[in-house]
Order: sequence, then structure tokens, then C-alpha cells
Amino acid sequence: MISEPEPVGWPDDGDAERSALPAPRTESGTPPPYDGEGPGSGGETIGAGAPPAGPARRRPWLWALGGAVAASAVWAGGLYAYARTGPDLGGYAISRDLCLDAELPALTERFGRRGDAGSGVDERPSVDRAVCRITLMPAEEREAGQEPVPSTYATVEVGYTLHKKTDPAPEFDARITDLVPADGARPEVRRVPGPGERAYLIIDSGLDGVRLKVLDGRAEFTLEVSTLRLNVVDPTSGESRETEPLDPAGMAPDLVTDMAELMAAVKG
Repeated sequence: MISEPEPVGWPDDGDAERSALPAPRTESGTPPPYDGEGPGSGGETIGAGAPPAGPARRRPWLWALGGAVAASAVWAGGLYAYARTGPDLGGYAISRDLCLDAELPALTERFGRRGDAGSGVDERPSVDRAVCRITLMPAEEREAGQEPVPSTYATVEVGYTLHKKTDPAPEFDARITDLVPADGARPEVRRVPGPGERAYLIIDSGLDGVRLKVLDGRAEFTLEVSTLRLNVVDPTSGESRETEPLDPAGMAPDLVTDMAELMAAVKG
């Protein structure tokens, strides 16, 4: 029995059905002799003459890995730079003598000359602190034999804290008042336009004074004024002459002015 031969060569595109038909046969029933023409002749090599294959395509996970490595390098570089330079302190530095930095021109004009003063400073890796206490008294001194007059003295306390590790902003508003007010009454708090990012005026009737607290970046400032009124009693009539009580809110412009100058002095 004679089996059918397989088709010679590769079928053309779209000619798969025609190529699958059996080859023509002679009268004797045998396939015609191969004449060397047609597909596969002349030593044709499959794939010869086809355009060269393009470059191998990179696998997606290699791109992802490269992106992760690059992101890690950027993050590590930023962390190193932060650790090396530290947070931005906005130009503020420690105050070696806060009483010298706090000239207080507006309050001095209101109350009088500067009297006793004392300051302190504490420098730590995480935070710097400086304080100052100044007494302001009437500018005119009473001469011998001159009748005393009522007068008002003021004690000014200045505080400065520079946070070098943590950001004080999230907790600043929660710490602007004392836990235990002087007279048991809750102090009045007012948001005021002034220097820094946030400024609050705190009026405490128990202290007969006023306080201004300011936050500017990593720096906190406090300027507090407490007043003392000295009344005069006439020895003959027994009548008392008193000074006019001060309006704490009326001192707000003076505090804002002196605070702005203090902040500029500390920033240098």
C-alpha cells in the first residue's frame, strides 16, 4: 500500500487549506519528480531575510525594583541631610542675656525707667530657654520734702523657648493659659494680630496684668506685665489718693511693639 506523502515546504499565509491538499500524481500513481523549485528549494533557510529581532524587553519587575531602589536612595539622602543639619529654626538662636535683648521701649515709656533686672539661660541639645525679669518704675524721683504722689510700678517677665527637636505648634494653643488662675477665674484669651505665626493676649484679673504669648516656627515667646499701684494717704485728712487702674487690653499695642523688637533681636 502506498501512503500519501506530506506536503513539501511551508504554506503561504492565508493558503493553509490549499497547502493541506495532496500533491498531484502521475498515471502510475506516483508523485511527479521533484524539480528543485518551490518552497524550501535552493537551500532556503527558514527565517533568513527576516528583519532582526529587537532588543530583549525588560521584565516589569525589574522596573519596579529599580524604582523602589531609587525612592529608597532619595529618602535616605533626605533623612541624612535632616539629621546632619537639623530642623529649620528660622534664624533663631539662644539668647545669652534676655534682659539685654528685651529693651521694651513702649512699656518703658508707659511706666517709667528700668529698675532692677535679672536673667537666666539654659541651653540643652533639645531646647534652649531664657528668662528675664525687669522692674519698671516712675521716671521722676521724689525730692526731699516733696509730697508723695500715687504711682504705678510694673514687673515685666520675658520668656523665650527655642525647640530644637520637636515642633511646638500642635500643643501651643492648649498651653496658653495656666491650669490654676490666680483668682480662680478663667482668664480672658484674645487672638491678636501681631508678630509671629500665632499671638494671644491673656488678661488675668487676679494678677492685675496682661500677658502676650507668641509662636513663630520653633520659637515661643512670652511677655507678661503685672502692675502694682501705690496709693498715698494724707496724714492730716486721712484721705487716700489712688492711681487710675490700668486697662490691660489698652496695653496690648505696647506689648506687641516690644515683642516684635525682642523677636528681631533674638533672631539677629
